[in-house]
Amino acid sequence: MHRHRPGWIPRAFVATTLCFWLAAVSIAGIPEPGIFLYGQVLDDEGQLVTTGELSWTYTPSGGGEPLVVTATLTTLNGPGGPYSYSALIPFEIPIEGYPAQSKALTLSATPSSYTRDGQVVGGAIHTTHVVTLSRADRGKAVRVDVCLTCGPSTATVHSADVNEDYKFSLGEFLRVIEFYNATLTHDYHLDSEGEDGYGIGFGPRDGDPHSSDYYGGADWRLSLNEIVRIIDLFASTRDHSYAADPMAADGFKKGGEQAGSAKSIAPGVSVTREVTAWVQDAGGLRLELTLRVSTGPVGALSALAIRESLPPGWAYTGLTGGAAPLNDPSTSDPGTLEFAWYPVPAGSFAITYSVVAVGSESPAEALEGLGGVAIYRTVSGESEFQASVIPTGDVPSGPETPLQIAAATTSGVRAESPEGGDVDGTDGGTSGSVGGGEDLAPAEQAAELPLGPAWPLAALVAILGIARLTRRATRQNP
Repeated sequence: MHRHRPGWIPRAFVATTLCFWLAAVSIAGIPEPGIFLYGQVLDDEGQLVTTGELSWTYTPSGGGEPLVVTATLTTLNGPGGPYSYSALIPFEIPIEGYPAQSKALTLSATPSSYTRDGQVVGGAIHTTHVVTLSRADRGKAVRVDVCLTCGPSTATVHSADVNEDYKFSLGEFLRVIEFYNATLTHDYHLDSEGEDGYGIGFGPRDGDPHSSDYYGGADWRLSLNEIVRIIDLFASTRDHSYAADPMAADGFKKGGEQAGSAKSIAPGVSVTREVTAWVQDAGGLRLELTLRVSTGPVGALSALAIRESLPPGWAYTGLTGGAAPLNDPSTSDPGTLEFAWYPVPAGSFAITYSVVAVGSESPAEALEGLGGVAIYRTVSGESEFQASVIPTGDVPSGPETPLQIAAATTSGVRAESPEGGDVDGTDGGTSGSVGGGEDLAPAEQAAELPLGPAWPLAALVAILGIARLTRRATRQNP
């Protein structure tokens, strides 16, 4: 199916749509920029449908009134088009005395899950996805096509499984991580010269999307939820095997000697956030925040990630300690910070990051709009679970500077307490390592340690990328 990035959408067109919506809807809460949906509607012969109406229904997973938005089907031209529709999904934030109403989705710092159903009014064409929305989704433009075959994948072999042996090698697994890590937008495209048929970044999209690109519908970008899923498939069995499952959201399930059951119980995962250092200077309010994670029973989790939704005006300045993630948080979407781990650190661990909050006078003021969520999967099942990040500790509100914080950079500057100890709550033994303080294994041993610490995976991804470019140059210039 043909999909393109939404960057072509004219600002004037979006502005016009916003004006019509604001004129037609009376907002009770505080209006926020909504999600702009657009895409193709295709009949069972793959022909573009440009007449009639399309209804989008968002039903809260936890219960509540659904939101219904209707769009007129027509012909919309643009790169990758023509398209059939455009629709604005309104957002608002309730405040005391002004509760949210049923004509808009309620936004919060903590992500909420919805079943999103697109249905041609009076017809059989429809598509359904489960999506998670938070304040980080404000103002996004998302392509969502509607057709009878736009649901879960019908492929029997995963796109990452290049040699089609129903097992993921370390290189095949890292290739998916490379798509996510290589660009700020996590885009990928079709590439007939690539060994897996795909390339990094924006490019041709006139074919089948990657099997990993499934969450909320394929959009030619890899999200944090999708990265958690590929880690889950790779890490849950010792032979990294999988099998096709047409009932699964992505069309696959774990397979092999340690395959889990279809159902699982969420372990007691908890994440807290604490301000461990701050200072106000000419550059703004600098904060050092520590996330403390308890992963429940050892070995229960197959994959874990955390997404922090940052308030407006915040700028990420670097990691300052703790268990290093496999990805670079600076490549996260604007307004978010994303951390993913492989393997999942056992037991309890911490990670500390630093930000600059421009325009805030105190940590208490700056933290009002900060929210976060942990996304995780278990070895024993196929479900995705989420847990909110809980603020803890006393938040300083006065002009005092209880801990001096260095201007953190990605080179790993650490802040220290007056007693000289690390402020991230760890013993210092895990800084710079993946999943613990063990010695790093040589690259050639990585495949022999599929469930244990190896080279930092970000470095392995870079090495594989360089090797891939070298092979391509050799083929083009023998």
